[in-house]
Amino acid sequence: MTYLTTEFFTAQTREETRTIHEMRTVLEAHVACQSHVDYRGNARHILARQKRAQRAVQVDREYRMIFMALVGVVLGCFIAFSFRSQAMDETHDVKFKYYQNVTLSYDEPLEELAVRYADPAYYDSTAAYLDEVVSINHLIIRDGNIEGTTPGSRLIIPYYASEFIQ
Repeated sequence: MTYLTTEFFTAQTREETRTIHEMRTVLEAHVACQSHVDYRGNARHILARQKRAQRAVQVDREYRMIFMALVGVVLGCFIAFSFRSQAMDETHDVKFKYYQNVTLSYDEPLEELAVRYADPAYYDSTAAYLDEVVSINHLIIRDGNIEGTTPGSRLIIPYYASEFIQ
């Protein structure tokens, strides 16, 4: 903005004084009008700058919210599908463990029950199966023999089945 001054105008006659005075008045009015326009223009620029800054903050918030929502969705999908994929990776048959009462017959040793009911997927050997039978029935093993079992005695034995019984 240029400011014009009237200091260089000097009058030597009455007419010149009047002309210079009119020129001063016009010049001062022009300067006042110009400063008023500049003030309004600056105010407009300041308001526009403030609105742009507010909008930038609002857009920044919106982008943050969108980013956080996407992170939440990705984490949710990751957690949900990780559990699902582990369950789908296992392709073995599910078997349920049950217990059954068995009466020992006179001609059937305990080892035959182990061969008949022990599932090789769950027991390493017939000895492991017999250890569980002994534990369930509170029997005693002395010198490699199971005491307390006689023909006709009843035992609880474990077995595995693929069907669910209610």
